[in-house]
Amino acid sequence: MQKQIKGVDANIAYLRNTITDMKKHEKQWQDVSADMQKSGDNTKKLDTEIAQMRDKIGSLQSELDSLYNQRTALKVS
Repeated sequence: MQKQIKGVDANIAYLRNTITDMKKHEKQWQDVSADMQKSGDNTKKLDTEIAQMRDKIGSLQSELDSLYNQRTALKVS
């Protein structure tokens, strides 16, 4: 049981770090897009990629929430 909990904890830590990094990159790309728009550049493709990144972050957040639930279930068992 402890081995399973440690594995889930490791996955939780990994996902938290990944999500944090992805959110930083998303913010950076949003800033780039805003600067490009000010210059009159077309940002449609970049904005689409930012939206895809946001979707991926949402998916990873769902996985993280699932791991938290799994962790709670293992702890209760």
